[in-house]
Amino acid sequence: MKNPNPDARVKITNSLGKSIYCDLSRKQKHEIELIKSLIGRESDNKHSVFIYWHTNCTEPSTPSPLKKRDGVQWHLIYFKDGDIGGRRSSELNDSYFLIAEMFAEKDFFVTQYCKIKIE
Repeated sequence: MKNPNPDARVKITNSLGKSIYCDLSRKQKHEIELIKSLIGRESDNKHSVFIYWHTNCTEPSTPSPLKKRDGVQWHLIYFKDGDIGGRRSSELNDSYFLIAEMFAEKDFFVTQYCKIKIE
């Protein structure tokens, strides 16, 4: 769900200027700080269904309270190897830790280089 009063908005933009975004709350302080550390870095991937940045972070030990919902096209996630990024919801399974639902401003697709920032 879109947060009407976000504490931080995460925005991933492809090389054509198209973006997806999600809202994080202050309870997600670790994720906010982690993403702030990635500002200015291009994504590390060359895939069409996901975007990631090497972070070597530890996935939380408790299960994500967020569950995949119909109609949501993208999620911000932790990958099992400690990276953070976005993945098409249709390509998700139960092994991913969901951080937030992401929404497209326009038709978004992964390009060779994407950037992430906090607004």
